[in-house]
Amino acid sequence: GAHALASRVATNAEFQEFIDAGGYRSAGAWLSDGWAMVQAQGWQHPLYWDADGREFTLDGWRTRDPHAPACHLSLFEADAFARWAGARLPTEAEWEQAAAGVSVQGNFVDSDALHPRGAEVVDTGIQQLFGDV
Repeated sequence: GAHALASRVATNAEFQEFIDAGGYRSAGAWLSDGWAMVQAQGWQHPLYWDADGREFTLDGWRTRDPHAPACHLSLFEADAFARWAGARLPTEAEWEQAAAGVSVQGNFVDSDALHPRGAEVVDTGIQQLFGDV
């Protein structure tokens, strides 16, 4: 069937909206195994985030960049966020179809960047399929 992918990955600011809206306090958007994990392990935010607006990076603790891609999410967190946002994660086949027409470029280890970069503002096309997350 027909499908559409977002033009970029979700940002830290968007994931924070999910948290602020009660994303970790309500089972509504979660797969049952994911919600069981949230409850059993007391998840309140992604693993490398803290409650003070910081995240742990390759360069240590730093203030979260609201425009940077949300990183280090579990499958359960990514799925719950997508459902909360009225979307869904792409299947592997859908991702591969979208990636087939995109050049392999991004924020890779040889770029010497220790932090993910936010998407550029463009009118068309898909971004960040490679690198960053």
